[in-house]
Amino acid sequence: MIFYAFPVWHQKPLRKEEFEAIYSSGFSYAEISIEYPWPFWKSESFYEQIEFIKSSGLKIGVHLPWRDILIISPYDEIREGAANYLKKLVQTLEKINAEYAVMHLTTREEINLKDETYLQNIETVLNQLISEYKMHGIELLFENPPAGILSNRYNFTSLINRLNARICFDTGHLISRFLKGNSSNLQNVINFTNDWLFNLFEYIKVVHIHGATKVNGEVIEHYLIDDYVDFFYNILEKFNRNKKDVIVTLEIFYKNLERKNADLTTLTNSLNLLKRKFIF
Repeated sequence: MIFYAFPVWHQKPLRKEEFEAIYSSGFSYAEISIEYPWPFWKSESFYEQIEFIKSSGLKIGVHLPWRDILIISPYDEIREGAANYLKKLVQTLEKINAEYAVMHLTTREEINLKDETYLQNIETVLNQLISEYKMHGIELLFENPPAGILSNRYNFTSLINRLNARICFDTGHLISRFLKGNSSNLQNVINFTNDWLFNLFEYIKVVHIHGATKVNGEVIEHYLIDDYVDFFYNILEKFNRNKKDVIVTLEIFYKNLERKNADLTTLTNSLNLLKRKFIF
């Protein structure tokens, strides 16, 4: 079965009535960006928002911080510092009854995934985090990144196989990679995505859906899905056909090319766009 998640990021707090409308429109989850802008979970409105979410009937997932959390850094001290911070967050996430937490596997270094010592080091720290989160009732999911060595499907798959962990599959990142490479051929994107799906399908728990576009040479992610509805349907239909449960987050942050923030209407219209075309 396919469940839909509404993205919550701390630009403008939503009212209780708005969360109730989100639930009524067909969303089952709220996926909260836990520290955007930093630090959301320490703000006065955070726990009020959580109570509104819970009372509306929505379940909770979170997107963990990633900008300075270099969890796969080859430098031991940096990697361990990132892990310690993520361990500190887990009690807050347990308190808000988060079911899952999405994490980017980030480093700015040009690392060598053939270095067995390095692989063992990051495998150790990631397994520790998986266990720590599991102890608190939260499933840790690893997202395919938009850039870096783990944006390569073979590298990402190899690491996930070692960890035997589940993932968040971000489809928008794949679209943006083609746009950055000056290709807008949708069939190429479809073929590329199918390769990822074939190799990682069994590990996927969450799918992030968002469009991308290119303006004056700059790629804008987290954009409207209107131009990609058929593309996203082909992805979701694979889960539907295989009777695999999946949570689909409409990770749409912008509703126009001026990057005006997407609002409740934007997200509801995007959900209805999928639902009008296809019934799951």
